[in-house]
Amino acid sequence: MHQQPKTKKNAVGFAFFFCIFVLFSLKTFAPEYDRIVAYKVSKSSASFGTLSVSDFGARGDSTFDNTAIIQHVIDLCGKSKVCHSVKISGPRKISNAKIDASTRKPNGKTEYVFLSGPIFLHSNMTLSISHDSTLRGTPDIKQYKLTYTRAEGKMKMRHASLINAGRCLKMNQTILHMSEREKNGIIACKKWKTMKNITITGGGVIDGNGHRWQEKLEIERPPLISFTNTNGIKISDIQLQNSPFCAFHPLFSTNVQVKNIAIFIPEHSKNTNGIDLDSCTHVKVSNSSIVTGGDCIAIKSGLDLEGRKINKPSQNILIEKMNFGYCNGLSI
Repeated sequence: MHQQPKTKKNAVGFAFFFCIFVLFSLKTFAPEYDRIVAYKVSKSSASFGTLSVSDFGARGDSTFDNTAIIQHVIDLCGKSKVCHSVKISGPRKISNAKIDASTRKPNGKTEYVFLSGPIFLHSNMTLSISHDSTLRGTPDIKQYKLTYTRAEGKMKMRHASLINAGRCLKMNQTILHMSEREKNGIIACKKWKTMKNITITGGGVIDGNGHRWQEKLEIERPPLISFTNTNGIKISDIQLQNSPFCAFHPLFSTNVQVKNIAIFIPEHSKNTNGIDLDSCTHVKVSNSSIVTGGDCIAIKSGLDLEGRKINKPSQNILIEKMNFGYCNGLSI
């Protein structure tokens, strides 16, 4: 019986396993390699595990539209195994000293102003806005695409917020266009994207450019920050100002911590609450100051039949050591 030489058999076997290894490597390591390359680009001005938007071309000149760049960096970080934080700051290195955001003055100016449309965060991520920087919403309302959420106690379509987390993945368009009577309390979202462990901090400012929206009260104005179906939210050491609607709106969320923030919304702005806790559980809000044109804090759980059918009450909420300025206090 004729037998292949061992050297030929070994060569064939080696070639086979080499091809398998190459295919495995391309599938497994190539995407990670690309992310690490991008990560190293930012290493010059950001600490390990952090991507800085300035290193990707973002400009804090108050006029350049940074939406695509900031979202690209967020997506890059969200998919990476080595990145946990996205930093919005100027190109130079800055001190890491802790800044007490609650002591800022209303409309306080910062050195860098990054103009942006709506951005969407990922789970297990920190968005850090440095004390020298402001993230400001673009005045171009067309960039704020409609999204499905709760507004004034009812589930409906409204414009996206400047900062978003969680959204409806699958909609029933038929229900969406029914009257309230026809809906009979049934909501249009069939599947939600759930999120977890998201932090916003850094000592800087988030500005909603709200005066542009106040000119158009007939449209569905968005909150400044909206989190939906998120478990683990931390908002600290940041200033929120000039929101088109309420400043911070967590919906169907749990384990929410808000600490050491300042909210400034002009007193004449209509329906601009500070914080709307909407069907949320295990919440702590503390050591913060709020001045708004509406309620400082409102605790909600939906309205009428729809709210009862959703059946997600707000509960286990602690609010302490707060400074309420011009506003309607706490409402439930």
